[in-house]
Amino acid sequence: MGELNAVPMRINGVEGAAGQVKISGGPGVLETFGAPAPAAHVHAAGDVTSGQFPLARMPRAAAGSFLEGNGVGANPIFNALVEGNIPDHMSKNKIAFTLNKILKGAGPGADPTLIDVPGGGAPTKEFSVAIYYGTEVASAGALINGGTDSGWAMFLVPQDFNAITSIEVILRPLATGASMHFNISTLYGAYDGEAYNTRGETAVARDIGATVAGQNLANDISDLVDAAALAAGDWLLVWMQYNATAIVGNAYMYGIRFKYT
Repeated sequence: MGELNAVPMRINGVEGAAGQVKISGGPGVLETFGAPAPAAHVHAAGDVTSGQFPLARMPRAAAGSFLEGNGVGANPIFNALVEGNIPDHMSKNKIAFTLNKILKGAGPGADPTLIDVPGGGAPTKEFSVAIYYGTEVASAGALINGGTDSGWAMFLVPQDFNAITSIEVILRPLATGASMHFNISTLYGAYDGEAYNTRGETAVARDIGATVAGQNLANDISDLVDAAALAAGDWLLVWMQYNATAIVGNAYMYGIRFKYT
């Protein structure tokens, strides 16, 4: 009792080969011998099937690796995350561009490029002031062509001032020549709480360069101002005087053009 039949199993008089099992043929069909069906695969937590991820977690990989596509129909692979695999303008923890550059798009499918900031840096601001006094004032400005002739212009350095770009005296020479000379002085100090001439410099017989009669001329005198000392809120005065040198000064002084950042 309880023992298997010791006679080999046969189907239609035929014994099955080693390892085969009896397979049902369905209703009304004789059974046959055949290889067992493969066992259904159960995904382990770390398994990956092509095109699929297990529900438990992504496939295991070394710390610092990233999953990289490997083409259609192929399993993805892991690659090490190293600085060489990152574009020049990116890093692991920040976006890093070259100093004073911005990123410019190059269109769909193309890499962006780094370009200079328009204008090359901080924008330049400017304003102009006319003379406020002259010993001999005409409709064109302060005439400076002899004796004690002089012209004055002044302005308040604005609150958004950071640095001098240029300070130009605007003139209309009345003679043509290789050079023309004037005495030019700057005087400045805080508009509230300092003397008007706390700081300043003077250039005697300063050459404003070649002139053409009736043609406007701008002469930069920013070298007569201490760039490190000038500050927002300073009251700056420019004084231009006649100087009787070998090349006689003969011009109208219009005013001052101040450019800054």
